[in-house]
Amino acid sequence: MNLKSDATVSPESHGEIHRFRHEAMATYFEILLVEPDVSYARQASQAAFERLDELERELSRFIEGSDIHRINNSQPGTDIPISLDTYTCLEECIEIAGSTEGAFDITIGALQKQIAEGQIENFDESLEAALENTGSTWLELDRKQCRVHRNKPLLLDLGGYGKGYAVDAMAAILEDWELNCALIHGGHSSVRALDPPPGQSGWPVAIKSPNTQIVPHKSLDLANIAWGASGLNEIPHIIHPHTGQPVTDKTAVWCRTSRAATADALSTAFMVMSVDDIERYCRLHNDIEAILIVDDEIITLK
Repeated sequence: MNLKSDATVSPESHGEIHRFRHEAMATYFEILLVEPDVSYARQASQAAFERLDELERELSRFIEGSDIHRINNSQPGTDIPISLDTYTCLEECIEIAGSTEGAFDITIGALQKQIAEGQIENFDESLEAALENTGSTWLELDRKQCRVHRNKPLLLDLGGYGKGYAVDAMAAILEDWELNCALIHGGHSSVRALDPPPGQSGWPVAIKSPNTQIVPHKSLDLANIAWGASGLNEIPHIIHPHTGQPVTDKTAVWCRTSRAATADALSTAFMVMSVDDIERYCRLHNDIEAILIVDDEIITLK
């Protein structure tokens, strides 16, 4: 997803910080880490990028043979064996769909297809059919067998979750290599910070609005936290799962929580939810903070 919402890091003043970049999931991922041995840093980053590529092969709906591609092309009612990663993603996405009352929904592929084909105007027959084949409640998971069963021809898309899940998985790889002073981002919209550079309170990250007329809200020093961003660009692409209509009432949302996958999903959900509903959600989950731009007004909720 090409968002103008941005997270940029300026590491030059923090000593031995190495930056590694890798293209995947239709964007690029970067790792910034502190490590005196550049060769060791490069090897660890390569291991993290290999994990990223592995996840893309499992989670992308565009890669033939991936778990999501096989699910989308199976007959409804068929039990599909999937990897543990895919199972974990689906389980967590269904849980978030429930907690947001369906504002986050990975089954809106049919609605996204209508937009791509330029057919989304009012409630015509094609839109009604797409809405009929949407909803996480039509997915059934078998934990013991690691299988998924869909009761309707749902089209799954993990675009609002998979990138963050990959960032979290990459962070786990770096921690396995005992490289705990690092920052990882995917396309600038999924950010996970581990320990900060020595002598710093956090990794400096600036969040910017997609609307260049709005001054960036603030700079953040991130440490042991994740931020996810969602926002509008030239083509409406965030769909309200209940109506099938593109979201237009917010410009951008940033969400802070402990995991990049959760932050990504909630930033998407918060684009759909009302401000009052987001405020209630944040009150119920005290580890979550949201920054919204609504009608050129910046609102912070936590």
